[in-house]
Amino acid sequence: MKVLEQLKAEFELEFAGTKKLVEALKNIDWNFKPHEKSMSVKALINHVVDLTAWPTVVLEKEELDLATVRPSKIDNTDAILEKLENIKMEVIKAFDTAKEENLNTIFTLKMGDFIIMEAPKYNVLRSMINNHIYHHRGQLSVYLRLNNLSVPGLYGPSADEQ
Repeated sequence: MKVLEQLKAEFELEFAGTKKLVEALKNIDWNFKPHEKSMSVKALINHVVDLTAWPTVVLEKEELDLATVRPSKIDNTDAILEKLENIKMEVIKAFDTAKEENLNTIFTLKMGDFIIMEAPKYNVLRSMINNHIYHHRGQLSVYLRLNNLSVPGLYGPSADEQ
């Protein structure tokens, strides 16, 4: 299996988990923050949704200037799920049209003139995007638990599903 096929398969598998997590957030207060320095549920889930779209940018462009990006501010589960489905189609198309040899091309993440990182596209997809999403999904799982809501199993049944 080629690397792009593996990355696409991982995206599709993990997308299902992200969708399950979003669905579990229906009954949570989207303003909830476990600590004053924490992001709210709303900010965190919008960040996860925005990150989910980044593979298209990385596969199709050479850089992303965060100074030009406007974060999503969706405030309900149904709208988030609709946006995620649209993102999924775009990302799958980007994987299907990408070229394997471009995974070694350097991608630049910047904020105006400040370079945040420069790395091969493969590394950006795996680390800056995928691992970043997994980290924030973990946070959202804790938010659910702190609100006495069921946590969905992302890699098998959770304690709430047994």
